[in-house]
Amino acid sequence: LYPRVVFPPPPGGYTDSDMPRTPSARSMEGDSLLPPLLQFLAAGAYYFLSAQTIINRGFVHPDVRQMVGLMCLSDSSFCVLSGWWSRRRAARGKKQSRARKPERRPKLAGFPRLALYALPVFDLFGLVVAFEAIRVSGSGFHQTVGGASVPIGAALNVLLLRTRFSYEQLSAIGVVMLGLSVKARALLADDADFPAEAFALVLASCFGYAMRGVTMEYLSKTKNPPSGDRMTLQMSVTGLVAWSLYFVVFALPDFDEKVRAPFISATRELGVWKTALLYATHALSRGLTSKGIMGIVRVGG
Repeated sequence: LYPRVVFPPPPGGYTDSDMPRTPSARSMEGDSLLPPLLQFLAAGAYYFLSAQTIINRGFVHPDVRQMVGLMCLSDSSFCVLSGWWSRRRAARGKKQSRARKPERRPKLAGFPRLALYALPVFDLFGLVVAFEAIRVSGSGFHQTVGGASVPIGAALNVLLLRTRFSYEQLSAIGVVMLGLSVKARALLADDADFPAEAFALVLASCFGYAMRGVTMEYLSKTKNPPSGDRMTLQMSVTGLVAWSLYFVVFALPDFDEKVRAPFISATRELGVWKTALLYATHALSRGLTSKGIMGIVRVGG
């Protein structure tokens, strides 16, 4: 009785986000989001606590900024090892698909390529300022006020990517903002001076991390999105090179005073095995935290 109207597909075809989702599909997505979320929360909590312990122990002078180098080295090593393990597992099934050549991801070009190279800048800025905030005010203050990255990131997503959040997501953002308001009220009511420097540092790090999240979200929605390991390597290798140059210029001339003497003193106080275990578990927790972040981005955006 009525003419059938067929609308053409959008440029690049339909994506998963364009298709309507049934309640069962949303349930499956929620189930797949839970493991990386729990991994991120558990590993991230230990990561910040171990970072605070390393900073408080004074293994090296604060000017060395060892936490930045440790984080970048951990991320790079974790990506290389996980990539090696993935290739090893894939090699076992080569006998069944020798005729099938591995697909190569097309190289990014234009604005997506620029965004990929801007990603380490946002990450390194947020990282350096975050560890400075932890050094000044402690990990507890940073983790509490650092929740501001959620509303900041949401606002940037709306402004830059025109993201539309669901009622559930808006409710979660509202809960975070409510918690931040309670913390701010407690700080203002305290007789001690308001930690303006620490507060500004935490907010600055939140902006850097929020821009990193927005950039990752944008890259994940491009026509040929880079893999999570590719984005992590882009950030970690760039950060490691930048920190190495910083170390050579600012720390190496005073190596004995800023690195060797304090590290020997702190290691004697804590113990060699406990020091090695602290650094190893800190690096492992950082790698698991990064993998959790990538899993969250891949499943839920």
